[in-house]
Amino acid sequence: MCQTAQVAVAYVIKNRANANRGYWGGGSIAGISLHPQQFEPWNTRRPESTHPQGEGWDYMDGLVRNVLDGRTGDPTGGALYFNNPDKEGLDYKSK
Repeated sequence: MCQTAQVAVAYVIKNRANANRGYWGGGSIAGISLHPQQFEPWNTRRPESTHPQGEGWDYMDGLVRNVLDGRTGDPTGGALYFNNPDKEGLDYKSK
């Protein structure tokens, strides 16, 4: 996944938290990220089974902090939904 797509997913999570809807998991980043059937990595894994460490985690930690602090712009334009165009054949920017 390219960096723009990673930032876009992080912004969808942030935008949903700002919208504070119960059906997405409320107003917290953790609530949104871990809400059932919303984000694929947590559909099949439990958060406590992961161990955040290493280069990939450090990279994503920096990316997410930049999104949460507003240092990285929102490429989604405030989107509350996302898709992977490589898997679904759609482009969120064109909808």
